[in-house]
Amino acid sequence: MKHPGLCLRIRYQMADVGMLTDLGTLDARNYAGLAQWLKYSKQAAPDQVVIVVLNFNQSLMQDGEGNEYPNPRFGTAEFKQNVNQVVHKLVNEGVSLEGKPSHTFCEKQLPAAPHHAGL
Repeated sequence: MKHPGLCLRIRYQMADVGMLTDLGTLDARNYAGLAQWLKYSKQAAPDQVVIVVLNFNQSLMQDGEGNEYPNPRFGTAEFKQNVNQVVHKLVNEGVSLEGKPSHTFCEKQLPAAPHHAGL
């Protein structure tokens, strides 16, 4: 049932883009539905701020016996460069929809957090 005068507005939305590889890259499959989701999401609420989340859970690896050890690739210059390239693509270049450039994740600056006295 609709309530007169009730308007829901999307102000912020999280976009879990996916899991980075152990080299700090993002598999092409992670981009597949992203452009379409972003297109329709922005049509529904053009002024929303989309917060991108990248996941990485391979800072520790396991050997054949189940012992954990640090991933030697994590934090290297190559890893950092690859992560920067993923962020650059999402923020500055955008993702493609049907072979055409689509929206980027940086169409609007995140507003400054309001100041609350006493917090």
